[in-house]
Amino acid sequence: MPATAKTWPHGIDVRPVAAGEIECFLDVFDAAWGFARDDGRRRHTGAVVAAESPFGAFAEGSIAGTAMSFAMELTVPGQVQVPMAGVSYVAVHPLNRRRGVLRALMRSQLDDLHARGVPLAGLGASEAGIYGRFGYGPATWDSSWRLARGAARGLADGDDGCNLEMIDAPAARELLPAVHEQARQGQVGDVRTYPGRWHDLAGDGAPPGTQFLLGRDDSGRPAGYAICRIQREERYSAHASVIVDHLIALTGAAYRSLWAHLADLDLTNQVIASGRPEHEPLRWALADSRQLVVTGVHDHLWLRLVDLPAALNARRYAAEGTLVLDVTDPFCPWNQGRWLLEGGPDGATCRTAGRTPGPSLRLDSAALGSLFLGGTSVVHLASAGTVEGDAPAVRQAHLMFGTGAAPWCSTEF
Repeated sequence: MPATAKTWPHGIDVRPVAAGEIECFLDVFDAAWGFARDDGRRRHTGAVVAAESPFGAFAEGSIAGTAMSFAMELTVPGQVQVPMAGVSYVAVHPLNRRRGVLRALMRSQLDDLHARGVPLAGLGASEAGIYGRFGYGPATWDSSWRLARGAARGLADGDDGCNLEMIDAPAARELLPAVHEQARQGQVGDVRTYPGRWHDLAGDGAPPGTQFLLGRDDSGRPAGYAICRIQREERYSAHASVIVDHLIALTGAAYRSLWAHLADLDLTNQVIASGRPEHEPLRWALADSRQLVVTGVHDHLWLRLVDLPAALNARRYAAEGTLVLDVTDPFCPWNQGRWLLEGGPDGATCRTAGRTPGPSLRLDSAALGSLFLGGTSVVHLASAGTVEGDAPAVRQAHLMFGTGAAPWCSTEF
């Protein structure tokens, strides 16, 4: 049934999408994004959606909006693995905008996650102004940059611990997921990816001309990889860019060897990378650090504490301390109130605070989502007015939540 712009006297019904309704789910998603019909893409997307937890906002028998979540794990400070719902495929049909569809979807999804005991939800926001009202805050940041050919020459000199080889797509799908999984477990902010991700990186969903570079250590074990392609101005032009879509390394030798190779390919003149850490370590390895030119910095993973005490209990804290968090969370009222956090490097407990005295911060759930991984400074949030507290409370929170290394999420979902 086609969607039409009209009022709904019977309101919006949000419920799980049945197998026979997946095509309608995809119709709404494609209409919202303006995607042309692609049967191959839809077959893959339909299988991905059907295997997870899709929701639809129904009005008079039609799907007016869509949302789903992947069952993921997030690496949090202390290298602890915490269940996270990876929210994705959020869309509202263009004829049904500004009518409460997204709010209804978010309301039902968070209620469902809370009932199932999922402590965290995360997403990548298409627009930064959408999700703060639902308690999500930006928790990791990415950078995009370019590097002139030759700027990393000599970077891997003396590194005998990594041997590079080109592999084909089937080998990439076999070998690379395990490398990523091992790396992400040590990277705060990264997530266990979903199976369909490798279809996009190394399957039919990969851009034409995608190449796969594998690094092995001296024992032959995979130690890192790069997924890249050559973008040439003209067919036989020597002016070309090496587009790096994904690069993961388990060792410093693999990291340096991969970048040294990519930044010195014949018949190219630059490397272009996106989705990289906000503070790329490569800059500090270059003889001339200014050759790495940042072209953009943008938010990536937005976090929402679904079960506040469970989430705060799960992570570790850089310094031993006690802090009272006075949290405003009207969208998930079970989180609202005063919470006593006692934590340190070996663990934490979070429980209702009542009138417990001590350093106290006042903040909303979105600010807490930004603080959770340690990549956002509580001092900055206090200066911005999104966190309130006296100087001792801000200092205590800074010492406890800080990690010393920026979180990074290498995975799109």
